Amino acid sequence: MSETHFREIKHRLDGSVVTFDCALVRRAPDHVVLRYDITGEGGEVAGLRLPGGTVTYAYYWADRPYNVYHWVLPDGTTAGYYFNLAGETEIGNDYVEWKDLTVDILITPDGDYRVLDEEELPEDVGPAIRARIAQGKAAVFRDHAWLVEVIERTSRERERSSWL
Repeated sequence: MSETHFREIKHRLDGSVVTFDCALVRRAPDHVVLRYDITGEGGEVAGLRLPGGTVTYAYYWADRPYNVYHWVLPDGTTAGYYFNLAGETEIGNDYVEWKDLTVDILITPDGDYRVLDEEELPEDVGPAIRARIAQGKAAVFRDHAWLVEVIERTSRERERSSWL
């Protein structure tokens, strides 16, 4: 099954923009799912080792204050769910563009969680962005239990279909 080229365009609070090439896995009226393959030696995020061969399934919604990376290790197990707190998100024909609000929440398969990067917020961040971050955190803690189940099922369906 061939995948369609798609771009993730991330706008950081400091004004920088980062673009990632990826593949469109699924498009629905209200969201997209993208795939990134971690190559080489891999890396580490918040103390979580992501070796080369790890697959990232990235879930984006235009109407939610977060997006989620589901990391699937080379042995097929889940490494974690990484919720990026997000400002505006736009889903186009061949791209998803979103504002990264710096703060992230990592949820491990056993249900533990860590709020990350709050110390990286610029001191001059305004009240509107702080309110959006608070809204995003509340939404993640409200939604994560059922959402992780849906994400796990969707990613696994994709993994199975890629072997057909």
